[in-house]
Amino acid sequence: MDISIIKEQELPLLGRRDVSVRIAFEGATPGRAVIRSALGKKLHGKEELVVVRRINTSFGEQVAIIEASVYKDDAHLTRYELEYVRKRHGSLEAEAAPAAEGE
Repeated sequence: MDISIIKEQELPLLGRRDVSVRIAFEGATPGRAVIRSALGKKLHGKEELVVVRRINTSFGEQVAIIEASVYKDDAHLTRYELEYVRKRHGSLEAEAAPAAEGE
């Protein structure tokens, strides 16, 4: 998978940076988890702090334009992302697991 950064914008008040990247791939469009992992490595961030907002592909092309946010820390992610987005990315289950163990 080949990743190239199209646009990157730092948002210090929200504790994140928004990025647009172009991903060239073979076969089926990669899933959200694969893209998060690849972006975490490429952008020198943790995979858990990457939120994929949009995956746009064109018919017949093996290229996708990805819009994502990379948060500075987990506190900013929890504060600014909606519950369904955190659940979609798996970070909400990680938060609920310690609470269930304490009961």
